[in-house]
Amino acid sequence: ATPLHVKHFPQGLSRVRFELEGHLPRETANFSAFIASAGVFVLDTPETMPAGMTRVSGGAAKIQAPGLEQFEALDLGDFFLDIHEVTNRQYQAFVDAGGYTDPTCWTHPFVRDGETMTFADAMALFVDQTGRAGPSIWQIGRYPEGEDDLPVGGVSGYEASAYACFVGKSLPTIYHWYRAADPYSSNHVVPLSNYSGKGAAPVGQYKGISRDGAYDMAGNVREWIANPDGDSRYILGGGWKDPEYAFNDAVTSPAFDRSGENGIRLVRYLDETNLEAASAPLEKSFRDFNAIKPASDEVFEIYRQMYSYDESPLNANVIEASESGTYIRERIEIDAAYDDERLSVFVFLPTDGRSSPPYQTVVFFPGSGDLYKRSFDELR
Repeated sequence: ATPLHVKHFPQGLSRVRFELEGHLPRETANFSAFIASAGVFVLDTPETMPAGMTRVSGGAAKIQAPGLEQFEALDLGDFFLDIHEVTNRQYQAFVDAGGYTDPTCWTHPFVRDGETMTFADAMALFVDQTGRAGPSIWQIGRYPEGEDDLPVGGVSGYEASAYACFVGKSLPTIYHWYRAADPYSSNHVVPLSNYSGKGAAPVGQYKGISRDGAYDMAGNVREWIANPDGDSRYILGGGWKDPEYAFNDAVTSPAFDRSGENGIRLVRYLDETNLEAASAPLEKSFRDFNAIKPASDEVFEIYRQMYSYDESPLNANVIEASESGTYIRERIEIDAAYDDERLSVFVFLPTDGRSSPPYQTVVFFPGSGDLYKRSFDELR
């Protein structure tokens, strides 16, 4: 029955399964505070849920990736996401149906180095190792025997878009992908995902699973995204031979890139709230440090002087203190080394009796994410 009232919930990440007669079960893996405050979990029926997909709850989506933090969050509606990456067997149906000869689903202009190509010229590039139409790592228009359930690889962004059209789905926007992938769960997901360096694995073999039940969003093959950045497109999650931090990074690749690790996962939108904004081109902030000339000794000395200061009394005052059982937390204000400003620091002192003063000092300075916080109450 709903609503559900749970008095006690495990701390940290939990896996919860909802069941209701006549409906498909729904699983979520998330932090207890999110699950407890999530509100509504919609359960689908076999008639409303497309086969092989899972529902992802909408809400505020923020791109938490280097170079894209400056973009505002967008509110998204619910959407369906493929539980698995598109397999060789599934993509074979597109090839066998003449997907490379019918221009119907090839709706994006073929742009390479600023020049637009014809359909025929583009198709001449989208061939396998034997010159037949198909992914770059196939031969004679087919994938190797016994690799039915491996994720398809060796496809360009254009091929990924055409296949999505063929099956009546879409490539996810970067906002929808991050909403589903939840990079904050990387410490739980990445160790269970395929970054083996040994090749792609059958979909679902690795147990790294998203909060909504999707496998291999981290590792296995990279997943093409709808958003362009110039002639490139975003391709996320990292592949089997990428470093593990690729799951949390925002990578772009030329839309014509057909590397063997480039694959596909699709979505179906139930609610197009902010879909146009979520699909817009996104230019990453990038600074090429290889092109920057080192400062001269004279200029560097000016930089160094900007960080020098006269040591003076701190004039420290305890503003507030609170005890939480094992430690006392003090907020202290001190004089800053510039102007007449005061600087807040927090001191944590143990109270559990396992150590005695003088204490070893550990200094913690927050990461760049704290730039977005507006209150000390938001600090961990």
